Amino acid sequence: MIDYYAINSELKNSFKLNQEYVIEDIISVLASFNPINVKSVLTQGIMNNHYQLITTKSPFTKSIIMIVSHQEYPEQQIDVKHSNIVLSIPPYHKSTMGVKLERSKINYVSLYDSFVDLIKSAKETIFICSPFFDLKDLMEIQNILIRKATEGVIINILTRNMDTAAKDRTPRTKSLIRFKSRLVTERSQTNIQIKDYHFEGENSTVLSSIHSKLLIIDSSRAYIGSGEFRRNSFDRNFEVGIIINNKETINDLKIIFDSLFSIANKI
Repeated sequence: MIDYYAINSELKNSFKLNQEYVIEDIISVLASFNPINVKSVLTQGIMNNHYQLITTKSPFTKSIIMIVSHQEYPEQQIDVKHSNIVLSIPPYHKSTMGVKLERSKINYVSLYDSFVDLIKSAKETIFICSPFFDLKDLMEIQNILIRKATEGVIINILTRNMDTAAKDRTPRTKSLIRFKSRLVTERSQTNIQIKDYHFEGENSTVLSSIHSKLLIIDSSRAYIGSGEFRRNSFDRNFEVGIIINNKETINDLKIIFDSLFSIANKI
């Protein structure tokens, strides 16, 4: 599922009317979205005469367009009355899988759309459990988390094996350090805690480490599944999960999360 509303909102915020832009530059600015989805929105805008194709080149991303007017899309909302199936389908299988799901009348929400919608809806707390937490190419999610923290929302993030003191830091660790620097710069670090749950014994034997993927919002909604906060989960891996709206179950999940978070190491 393409989040037309979110992509279009970013287009409105980032690009002026009646000016010419190279399509690949637009895709670069909207780097937090799947490029395929951005191209789909732009193509639809051209077909509906919202965008004027000034120069056509090969590949298509080299073409130049003028934004004459902005498209209007209703905001996609997750149905809070029922549990929702959440899927991330790689482009490699999207056409065949999409047809099968449509024929079977299976409704689902994309992993990226569900994460963005859930985080946006938070009013008090956001609890994230993601073993491979990496926001390197996810600027939209970074921006929403920082905005929520500045609004007073408490955000606890639980990940694993993030040795920020190591000389040879992994790309994931470097990404986390840059994110923490943004928190300090934008004065939102007091409401965001990031902890590492990964314990090793002799000879680097893993004694305990998290592998669960959770996103808990306030006491109202939660995601549980295989997907996590990194680009591969949104674009390349097949992921499946479910959004839960049962408050009793969500409170139990919060207790489980808190028990892990309380003994994890602060990063």
